[in-house]
Amino acid sequence: MKKYLRLTLAIIGMIPFHGCDNPVQTSATETIQGDIVWDKSFGGENSEELSVIIPTPDGGYLLGGDSFSNVSGDKSQGHFGGGDYWVIKIDAKGNKVWDKTFGGFRSDILKCLVKTSDGGYLLGGYSQSGPTGNKTTGSNAKIDYDYWIIKIDNNGDKIWEKTFGMTDNDYLRGMVATEDGGYLLAGNSSIPETGESYGSDDFWVIKINALGEKVWEKSYGGTQYEALWRIIPTNDKAFLLAGHSNSNASGDKSQDSKGDFDFWILKIDSDGHKIWDSSIGGFKSESLLGIAPSSNGGYILVGATDADSSPSGDVSGASKGFYDYWVVKANEQGVKVWDKTFGGNLNDFPDCLPISYNGGYLIGGYSFSDKSGDKESPLFGDKGDLDFWVINLDSKGNKLWDKSFGGTSSDFLFSIIPAHDDGYLLVGSSGSPKAGQKTSETNGSTDFWIVKIK
Repeated sequence: MKKYLRLTLAIIGMIPFHGCDNPVQTSATETIQGDIVWDKSFGGENSEELSVIIPTPDGGYLLGGDSFSNVSGDKSQGHFGGGDYWVIKIDAKGNKVWDKTFGGFRSDILKCLVKTSDGGYLLGGYSQSGPTGNKTTGSNAKIDYDYWIIKIDNNGDKIWEKTFGMTDNDYLRGMVATEDGGYLLAGNSSIPETGESYGSDDFWVIKINALGEKVWEKSYGGTQYEALWRIIPTNDKAFLLAGHSNSNASGDKSQDSKGDFDFWILKIDSDGHKIWDSSIGGFKSESLLGIAPSSNGGYILVGATDADSSPSGDVSGASKGFYDYWVVKANEQGVKVWDKTFGGNLNDFPDCLPISYNGGYLIGGYSFSDKSGDKESPLFGDKGDLDFWVINLDSKGNKLWDKSFGGTSSDFLFSIIPAHDDGYLLVGSSGSPKAGQKTSETNGSTDFWIVKIK
């Protein structure tokens, strides 16, 4: 729980955190109700944190996160070190098919899953481990994090692995497939491998081929600090890098910072060349945590805004609490079209890629707030706990409804995806026992938790 609290109290201070999903657009005819169909928990004797979910071709899903448990509960393989990659295959009803653990003797944190063209999957995150456990790459002498990717087949068996990094911390948070069969790996680095370093931390992107061999790498930043959270493909065969920055105009940053930290989005072509960049923010701190194409053109950005920012700069709405959801519609060049602020009386963090449907949007994250402000449902746990919080917006960013999902302890929502059949899956981590809306017991201190909604 300590790393969650550090994020909450520091926001983003800016600590490496979540996630890696593929942005989705859904049918223009569907209506979202938000009622629970089923929920499932998966975990071992200690703690598990679920970061990402992707659909599988057979109608099931692949879940990815990290685990501190030995063989126990739903975990069939032992624990290697300070935290391991943990992958679970489930069917359409949420029943476990298989699980796999990958790691060394230090900390290994899984953030990304991508389907490969041969029916397998690419796992991505960051690792402190050298060649120990079932990890065969890296250096035992180095204790900083490196990018670590693993290719597995459709049964979860490892085919190959690769490590990329330098002498300081490198945090991989995003992966996308490219048209030539390769992948882009995107995250943060203090000292990129061969590219120019502009400030204390920069966006760092590596292009690899289908075998995991590096093709090129590039860094992007200003003279201060940049933290990358997401990478998504665009409809013109380019890519958007999304995160936050406190640099003034310098390096790759063309605009001065409007406050402590601003949203920063950067468009690159397939060779990594910058096309444009855009900064959006208020007087204090804004952290960009999700981005997706909008069904009516442009992009929808979601992140957190500090109460002291409202209203100022690009933040037009009044704050409801300490940190609020901040939703920005941008055009094709990254220029703000409109913005909306949503929150309750305490801290609210949107940590999912937004889903665009029928001109509207579904956004989600987690909330410490009780019923107040824009939050119409009470907190299921005690003060200091938190719940999944989902908001449905129309095409102009006006709230249609909001719903909370949780048990009697802390529940963190990190991803939303459309289900294969109907509705959506909300996935994250839960420390709640069987209570409130949670129908399954927790195996350890924190489990993967999946909620299917209509």
